[in-house]
Amino acid sequence: MRNRGWSNILVNNGVKGRSNGAFGSESALIQRIRCLSTKSENETKDAENENSEQEPTVEEVIENARKLTLPDDGPAKSVLLKWYKTVGDEINAGEEVCEIGTSDFDYDFVSPKNGIIATVLTPEGTMNLDQGEILGYLGRDKEEAAIISAYFADKAAAEKSDAEIEQGEEVSSSAANEEQVECPQAVEQFLESIDMIRYKDVFEKEGFDTESAIRTLTKVDLEEMEIPKGHQRVILTGLEAYRSSK
Repeated sequence: MRNRGWSNILVNNGVKGRSNGAFGSESALIQRIRCLSTKSENETKDAENENSEQEPTVEEVIENARKLTLPDDGPAKSVLLKWYKTVGDEINAGEEVCEIGTSDFDYDFVSPKNGIIATVLTPEGTMNLDQGEILGYLGRDKEEAAIISAYFADKAAAEKSDAEIEQGEEVSSSAANEEQVECPQAVEQFLESIDMIRYKDVFEKEGFDTESAIRTLTKVDLEEMEIPKGHQRVILTGLEAYRSSK
């Protein structure tokens, strides 16, 4: 009866009896069950470990990628004369990749690893390359090469955008400063030249306080400022001369 209970457990786990009756001795059965239990636990742990593994981040891919790096003990202040390979080319370790020039001699730089050229950071003609300079990156396969290429393309686009924004801000700031500097002088010089300095405050109040603003002045604007018609004619005549002199 006792063996029958063990037999049910073993049969449910796919174990067939071989000797000592249907399933052998009780100690052998216990040992077999322990083996099955250990196997099940190991399979569960393997599944958990597999599920817990995460894909590396882009930054981790870049950090661990294979690099085309000038030797740390090589010549300093070198120049990249010519690339023998281009992005997308598959290369082998020891294969010539580009030509490097120095003040004393030129030499062929060889790849330290196998891979696919994912990106080139140093174009031909780049001078003053330091020891340990990274010339480019290799992908171990097409997928990694694509990730590296996209990363540096996005980085270059972001840097270009930031530079354009910064340049635009500098231009705007410079223009604003110029306007601020010319504001009082432009109005005063124009009105003094036609003996109408009395309207300086009115002009500035209405926004005609810069050279560019004065150029847009019309008869309608003068009427809205309630300037007498006689003075309007003087201002408009002076304005024509002012525009032609600038």
